[in-house]
Amino acid sequence: MNFLHRFSFFLIGSLLGCFLILFSLQFRNKPLSFNYFPESRVKNFLIKNSGLFSSKALCKINCYNLDTLLLSSYIENSVVDFKKSKIRGYNPKVYYLSVDLPIQQDNFNEKSYMVFEISNDVVTLIDVFLNLDVPFSQVSSHPSVYHCPHCF
Repeated sequence: MNFLHRFSFFLIGSLLGCFLILFSLQFRNKPLSFNYFPESRVKNFLIKNSGLFSSKALCKINCYNLDTLLLSSYIENSVVDFKKSKIRGYNPKVYYLSVDLPIQQDNFNEKSYMVFEISNDVVTLIDVFLNLDVPFSQVSSHPSVYHCPHCF
């Protein structure tokens, strides 16, 4: 078999494979997502399973006029802080996510941290820390300083 015959079989097989892939992917309802990295897996899990709020988180969300319907977009635009999160050896697991939130008050710099807890595949938003131009380590070590006045 010469080169021309082998190349024609290769070309026919490649075109047939491309046609089958395009045809099968055309009728998908959801787009393909590749969540291979840990951060994208955590965010995808939080978006799919989010739903519970602690009373403290609800108080702060109401106090700072945050929209709970936009919680999935907040999570998508966030960065998971794995150094601060309590994952291995902990039950329930606690994840810290830093995200830019649209806050209409002048004294905040729009950087916020949300704390999620995962226990038995139930995701709960525990708390929201608003940053007042202070590094995250200082905010998390003194959370009582940076809270809504009437939230406990």
